Amino acid sequence: MRSFIVFTLLLSLSTGVFAQDTLPLPNFDSLFTTINLDNIVVTAQYAPTDSRSSVFPVSIISKETIELRGASNLGELLGQELNISLNEDGVFGTNPSIQGMGGENVLILLDGIPMVGRQNGEIDLNQIPMDNIIRIERIDGPMSAIYGNNAQAGVINIISKKSQVEPFEFDLNTQVETIGILNSSGRVGGQLGKSFIQGAGRYFSFDGHSDTTSRSAFWRPKTQLGGDFLFSHDFGKERTLLYKLQYLDQEIADLGDMRRPQFLPYAFDTYYNTKKLDNFLIFNGEVLNKHYLDFTAGYSTLKRETDALQYYIEEDSIKTIAQDTSFIRAFTNRAVIASQYGGKIEFRAGYHLNYEAIKSENLFDAQLNRNQFAAIGDYSVFGTLQYRPLSKLVLESAVRFTYNTGYKAPITPSFHVKYELSKPLILRASYGRGFRAPSVDELYFEFRDVGHPVILGNSALKAETSHNWRTQLSYKQNLNKSHTLGFDVALFFSSFTNKIDLAQIVNTNTYTYQNFQDTLNFGVNLLGNYSWKDFSVNAGLSVTATNNDLPDLSTDKPTYAARITMNQVVKYHWRKAKLHFSLFSKEYFRQTWYYQDDGDNGAVTKGFVDPYVLMDFTANKRFWKDRISLTIGVHNILNVSKINSEGPVAIHSSEDGYTDVHWGRSFFGKIGIHWTAGKSKENF
Repeated sequence: MRSFIVFTLLLSLSTGVFAQDTLPLPNFDSLFTTINLDNIVVTAQYAPTDSRSSVFPVSIISKETIELRGASNLGELLGQELNISLNEDGVFGTNPSIQGMGGENVLILLDGIPMVGRQNGEIDLNQIPMDNIIRIERIDGPMSAIYGNNAQAGVINIISKKSQVEPFEFDLNTQVETIGILNSSGRVGGQLGKSFIQGAGRYFSFDGHSDTTSRSAFWRPKTQLGGDFLFSHDFGKERTLLYKLQYLDQEIADLGDMRRPQFLPYAFDTYYNTKKLDNFLIFNGEVLNKHYLDFTAGYSTLKRETDALQYYIEEDSIKTIAQDTSFIRAFTNRAVIASQYGGKIEFRAGYHLNYEAIKSENLFDAQLNRNQFAAIGDYSVFGTLQYRPLSKLVLESAVRFTYNTGYKAPITPSFHVKYELSKPLILRASYGRGFRAPSVDELYFEFRDVGHPVILGNSALKAETSHNWRTQLSYKQNLNKSHTLGFDVALFFSSFTNKIDLAQIVNTNTYTYQNFQDTLNFGVNLLGNYSWKDFSVNAGLSVTATNNDLPDLSTDKPTYAARITMNQVVKYHWRKAKLHFSLFSKEYFRQTWYYQDDGDNGAVTKGFVDPYVLMDFTANKRFWKDRISLTIGVHNILNVSKINSEGPVAIHSSEDGYTDVHWGRSFFGKIGIHWTAGKSKENF
């Protein structure tokens, strides 16, 4: 297996950042119908821009890749991406880390609006479905000056379908997987003159999975019910106003093992129910002659219920042990106006308002005598100035001024440089100062649950600050009509002060948030792509090192712990048969680090996770003038599930001695129907 990985790495020099998609895309957004969809990006741009022209290194996951991966949610999709590591937790879900920085430093956007509902400081990627998503844009590196809190490691922008060309469209998709997954979704869209109306619904269920016959399982049963409604109107001159309403209802069942099996057996069960309602208002387009306005506003409510029950198995009856209901309200408003002069100097200015409040019986802070309610506001103004002294050189500086209701926020500047060394070779470099105030959960929330560790908030937390550098060299060359070669080499370095993380209290089963004085992350990414006609291979290598910041770490132990991953994507398009074959693979090398052992009076102990490889294969076929799409595949071909490990990997991870990384091999099939009616007014 490793020989195959090394071969593909050497063959392609190592990413698929420049890969072009060839799959027909009937679900594209009509905003970009006259230009190459694969290259246009909107995240952190002055206006929709070709990715090669962007001062930021933007990675794109296309609609084709989303379809071929057979991923039901964002967590499954990002699992094969280079420079992203996923942390699996049976209760908190799937959380990402970029460049060694956790999900609390990764800003997740939906159509440019920050997502709410963080728990344990992070967004559960499993709550974000991939139905009705046309692309995902990702920027690794410092983005705090432009996006503020939670953007020190980077930004992931999920872009949903918001318009169409045909007068009427209907989509129906159903995916089943042998592990016990059913994922069904439907969408109806209508173009009424210059207005567009869309409605969509989704149902997802997962039976859960355990390697034993016990009731308890690390992979908990889960159901999701969701839907959204969208209305947009085109005012001409590329000006569009859009309103979107989105709903999610999710339940996770954490079933306990049977107790006292000989006499009136019972079990402790916990159910987690999340109901979320999002309202979005978006306006963008040309204003005031040669200026582009991007206005977004969002209001979200989230209700999170936890019911701890004692279930009497023979009697089929329950007794309530504990209940908790948390209510979260969040408001965000961002407006950016950018010049479009087309000269050497361009500017961008805007404001960004964020307010989040939570009410819960598990909020408590004795020092402040506060319980049941807490809120944090974050209000910023920012601006950027872009200067192009030469046709091949772009310089951009940004600065952000923030008022945070709980913490004194520093001025956060950033600097970005893009230089076109030659037509195929581009150099990008950036520096950004980061700031992250603790979330309400990290400050005040007390997580107490039957059978799980206790997590205590810490109102004495200090805010995180950081300095982040990143340099990237990108190359893309069409060698001739049939051959294309591309590669990226990226170096990054981050220095944190007062980094917030969970730490276990010695000799207890309790965790609390703490500040770690000095934390360093640095590393390198090598990515490359080679394509020949309808065949392409992408491969990458990522090395991320983090310092072992422990108070009594002796000099005979290494200062840094490294995480090394490699990924490969091999695709072949058999055009005559309208068949796509794809192989996705990601290898995790053995990882070691040092931690304080709670069972040995806090002694420094070596931890590790053994190496493993996750590999998927898919085949996609289109029928009936591309109206029907059939995808079949295998997830986790090598049947990886439990990996030998030592030390704390996740708070709700498996028992000592191993870590759950996947539920094992599974087969899936997906059928999609796309139907259009009426005559399009567009001419392609």
